[in-house]
Amino acid sequence: MIPTYKLTGEVWEISGRGLVHTAILTCSCKRDDLTNLIGKYVNGKKILGIESFAIEELKEGYGIGLLT
Repeated sequence: MIPTYKLTGEVWEISGRGLVHTAILTCSCKRDDLTNLIGKYVNGKKILGIESFAIEELKEGYGIGLLT
């Protein structure tokens, strides 16, 4: 399963790591499902990693960060 999300419009730079685009999940998924987003594109940039809380199940409405 590839999780669905809605971008919030916030983007910030993490020195030496890249840009983080904040998003809200529009589905409920397992934490492992987030790895399916790696390699996809957001705003024309490739997703290299996901920032999220260290919880097993992510519910609709939870925030995540997409590292590009």
